[in-house]
Amino acid sequence: MDPNAQIAGPPRPGWPYFKHPVCRTSGYGFFGTHHVIAVSGVKDIPQTCNFLWAGLNKFDGCKILTKTYCGGTDGYLQWRFQRWISCNPGMIASSWFDTTKNQLGFLDCEAKQPDVQPEEEDDG
Repeated sequence: MDPNAQIAGPPRPGWPYFKHPVCRTSGYGFFGTHHVIAVSGVKDIPQTCNFLWAGLNKFDGCKILTKTYCGGTDGYLQWRFQRWISCNPGMIASSWFDTTKNQLGFLDCEAKQPDVQPEEEDDG
């Protein structure tokens, strides 16, 4: 091990712990909604990010986004952006499906699924 290497922190949650992407939103009224979407198990993060942005860009209402970021390491991807009302959750879900075919899980930014998977109960 390199003696000058720095530890970045604890290991990131990984597959299969995230059995679906986690989507958190913060509403800012007239100024739109900020999205933070995280998922694990991504094989090619740069390509996935490119396809996610291209998928959103095909919708006129999603061409103007602010506070944009997409990236990550070790198969753990984070996708962040702030959207206006003209870019609706269905358009975001469409971009996700076109990019992943839901192989990384179903994207639900309307709070119909839990943020994290429940712990398995111990029968003992």
